[in-house]
Amino acid sequence: MNFKEDLPDKCLLCFKTDREDIISNCQFCQDLTFPELHLCDLNMAVQAFPNEFVCHAFQPMLKIVGSGTKTVPDRADNKKEELFLSDKTNYHIALHLQKLGRDPDFIFSVLKYHITWNVFQREKAFPESPELMESILEIFKSSIHRANTIVLPLWIAADHVHVYVETSSKISVEAITRKIKKATERKLMRILNDMNGRKSKTSLWDDAYFAETVS
Repeated sequence: MNFKEDLPDKCLLCFKTDREDIISNCQFCQDLTFPELHLCDLNMAVQAFPNEFVCHAFQPMLKIVGSGTKTVPDRADNKKEELFLSDKTNYHIALHLQKLGRDPDFIFSVLKYHITWNVFQREKAFPESPELMESILEIFKSSIHRANTIVLPLWIAADHVHVYVETSSKISVEAITRKIKKATERKLMRILNDMNGRKSKTSLWDDAYFAETVS
């Protein structure tokens, strides 16, 4: 997190940057105890501030304490284990262990990432709609046409997304994140424009992203 004196004026007046509790309405953030300040950092990283800084997730300090916060028990490890041990992962592990038994010099790697990024300026672009979620799921899953690569949206919040990626070490997390954003952006913008009258913009996603490996 940036030092207080380096924060945009808007952030210094925001309820979110002064609390360690989970404030986001994102259920995935709550389940994994994912700090919302990460999302704030991503938003600040791609904008010029303080005078031009825009944040649609801004909540003034006058908000009543407790009404927007939620303290969540630390159950992130169990949730990650549930989410990231896919049948395909277990199959590949068993297959490669067989190859390793036949050839001790055989080397393989499977990298698994939890990647998060914001909608531009944290605009609340995604409405709660089961039909929309089904369409988004398919768009993300088909965004990367590459052998041994899985792309799965874990959660679509109103102003950001959580994505699971499983791939080999032959492609960097930066490259694969860029590919996913590029492949999904235009299709999602078209759906959102048609569905809720969202004004067309040149971009849907912010450039910054957060990534962590999972086991």
